Amino acid sequence: MKSKDRIKNTVFAMKILLRGDFAPLGPHSYKIDSTSSNSVDLILVNAEIPFTHAASKQPKSGPNLSGNPTILEGSVTANSVFSLANNHTMDYGEQGLKDTVDALHRHGAKIVGAAGNLEQAEAPLTVDLNGMRIGILARCETQFGIATHSRAGVAPLSPTLYRDIRKLRANCDVVIVSVHGAAEMCPWPSPEWQSLLRSFVDAGANVVHGHHSHIPQGYERYADGLIFYGLGNYVIDPDDWVNTPNALWSLTPLLTVTSECLEFKVETCVIRQKANMVIIDNPSEQERVQHIEYLAKCCEPLCNVDLLTGLWQEFALREYFQTHARWLGFPEGESAVTHLSGRERLGSIYWGLRNAVRGNRYTTNKSTTQQLLTRYHLFACKSHRNALKTALGVLSSELPDMRTETTQRLADEMMPWTVKCRTR
Repeated sequence: MKSKDRIKNTVFAMKILLRGDFAPLGPHSYKIDSTSSNSVDLILVNAEIPFTHAASKQPKSGPNLSGNPTILEGSVTANSVFSLANNHTMDYGEQGLKDTVDALHRHGAKIVGAAGNLEQAEAPLTVDLNGMRIGILARCETQFGIATHSRAGVAPLSPTLYRDIRKLRANCDVVIVSVHGAAEMCPWPSPEWQSLLRSFVDAGANVVHGHHSHIPQGYERYADGLIFYGLGNYVIDPDDWVNTPNALWSLTPLLTVTSECLEFKVETCVIRQKANMVIIDNPSEQERVQHIEYLAKCCEPLCNVDLLTGLWQEFALREYFQTHARWLGFPEGESAVTHLSGRERLGSIYWGLRNAVRGNRYTTNKSTTQQLLTRYHLFACKSHRNALKTALGVLSSELPDMRTETTQRLADEMMPWTVKCRTR
């Protein structure tokens, strides 16, 4: 843990709390248990939404989200760092970004991962506390709102990250990479995503802070670092997730850093709703046991490449038949609709009509604007491309089919909403 010429014989200590997606939405009041916040030196959170009153939505695939800046009162502490490198920060354009930065700064929080141009967005944040220097980098898989040299936005996940990790490693005692990406609603990373996040540790990162999955994923100690693949939802509107298993709790790892070592303890928190109040609370003993059992099934495949590959193929194929083929206009997508319930068919029709209207013009030989944005979303994002590549590779027999009875059972149990879309 030592960096050159910074730490001699004195032993320093720091406590860092990691949290997942922070998205207080809806007509709710939010109450967050601040006991743990007061006992740590630094809290790193993914700000999943902009905090703004701006009305101008940016064209994209998926929802445009925003929260009222006043909701930050009592939710943000001066020892908080918010990563803005995600696919919603720019939902309301440059004005939304400015409002968000201003609102967080008013509460004493620090930000990283988004700014007025690419160079500024990629800039690291360094924090000096308790005689130690923490360096933080934030990146997002290419989706919507990526910064360019002439446009405000979020920092993309690109090869420049390795250069920046090495620079921080030379001047910081601890380097944290906060990364927004991988497959949503999947309890496991793909083997490629695991290799990518491990490579950040190989380059010099001590901690990888992963988010975007919306359900908890596994974690591992790799080489001299810690990788948390997906912490899950931390503060959200429960109404939007009430029917999604494991979306109403998340990991909150507590790291203890000294000049000699990096230790961690994995805690969890639960999102509860009482009337119009959303409470971020500690789990009951029964919930804690359930969380431990769930996380064991997330973590075990991380050290078994064949099992992880088979589980990723399960996810990729189910996602292909459930959504991707239909979005791309492939025949498998049309056939998948026949397996939907009546309510789901109505929903599919609704979204089809909505997309046609939002595309402004619709003809049989020209894609709508919304269709183009959806397809861009699938091909621009590496994890989406990987899922498509995996599904097509298995279906065409170009890739060995690594699925087994074990992977099918685990996928059915951990992703029950995909059972009707499995292919075996």
